[in-house]
Amino acid sequence: MKEKLLNIYFNSPIWIQNLIISIKGYQIKKNRFSSNFYKELDFYQSLDNKSLHEKIVLEEERLRKFLKNAKNSEYWNSRFLKYNINIDAIDIKKELKKLPILTKDDVRKNIDLIKINKEPLISKRTSGTTGAGLILYETREAENERWAVCWNYRIKQGIKLDQWYGWFGGMKIINSNVKKPPFWRINYPEKRVMFSAQHLNENTVDDYANKILKQKLEWLHGYPSQISLFAALVKDKNYDFSFVKNITFGSENLLENQKILIRKVFENAVLSEHYCMTECVSNISQHSNEELYLDRYFSYTEFIPTDIKNKYWIVGTNLSNPNFPLIRYNTNDIVEIIGGQIISIDGRKEDYVILKNGTKLGRLDHIFKGLIHIKEAQIYQPDFNNVVIRIVKSKSYDNHNEEKKLIKKLDLWFKNEINFKIEYLDKIERTKSNKLRFVVSEIKNKQFF
Repeated sequence: MKEKLLNIYFNSPIWIQNLIISIKGYQIKKNRFSSNFYKELDFYQSLDNKSLHEKIVLEEERLRKFLKNAKNSEYWNSRFLKYNINIDAIDIKKELKKLPILTKDDVRKNIDLIKINKEPLISKRTSGTTGAGLILYETREAENERWAVCWNYRIKQGIKLDQWYGWFGGMKIINSNVKKPPFWRINYPEKRVMFSAQHLNENTVDDYANKILKQKLEWLHGYPSQISLFAALVKDKNYDFSFVKNITFGSENLLENQKILIRKVFENAVLSEHYCMTECVSNISQHSNEELYLDRYFSYTEFIPTDIKNKYWIVGTNLSNPNFPLIRYNTNDIVEIIGGQIISIDGRKEDYVILKNGTKLGRLDHIFKGLIHIKEAQIYQPDFNNVVIRIVKSKSYDNHNEEKKLIKKLDLWFKNEINFKIEYLDKIERTKSNKLRFVVSEIKNKQFF
């Protein structure tokens, strides 16, 4: 049935497609922005004014209440008994650590046992970038709180609730065989200009740029890989995007080389990341001072050391969603923390190149720092002995000088450790959800703890 509806959509005139997207946008807006959303937004804005100690106290109170409620879940009641969890213990966080880390596979196998059917639940799906997706459940109130936290972060960046913006996401919104503009569709209720990821290239980029200029879109949001690709395509075209005030990123990690490229095109824009996920077990926001802060109370986050200095697993508990409790859930994401400060969201375990001696090399985007004539890059590791550097060149890429700089940097990282070669492509393949994975590795069962 879904496939039939999609076929009808893709074969409809543009105005019908805009209508269908807008009807869906109206439903989304109505559900997300209920009176409960504004109540939650007020709460989180007031929470910003509290001290760290006050936030921690409130978080612990909510954690205890959350765990008491989780006993109504058949799965968690059994686990609490097995690991002798005392919810009334004075140190509730210490008690929590008795439980083993929860994996995505654990959730997938026990969905019906985890779920607490106290009221109607909404199903939602993870994209499954590095494996099979996951079906999760939440209440409408949990959905409202999730978006209140998101908008609290956006409002602090100066973004208005009722503001038009350009969206560079992964959803397919236009049939692949479309050759003429417009390469976007309009979601009127959410004031979202949805740009097609599948059609962005050297031949179409002027259409995208002119739409942003014509509508004076002061806020852009989307995948870093899409926005940086747009920046790479327009950086030599002398467009004036000085009116763009905010660019927010989600779903992928913003790499240093992408950041440099985007700033060359959008000189006045504040670039900010918001780390969140469908499971809602952790939330990290970037403030206007560019520092990353843990959003407390919404979820309870633990940073578990990996075997790499200053690198920690993000493990979390979804306090905002008591009817589908995920406790000590391993996100498979890694942060860098130095002196108690979150320095960077460092990616997933799959974002590391593994050497034969077991050394894990991360943050490899620094290899491409300063190489602004590269549109896109990806590192492919077929085995312990080799890596392939996949490059999409821009028109201004100098085959001799640029490659010479790249080889020099690759030598610094890989010489005498692993063989490397450069492969030039017209386009780098995306995942099913249209995300660009920076490192693709064939080495299986990589473990950090």
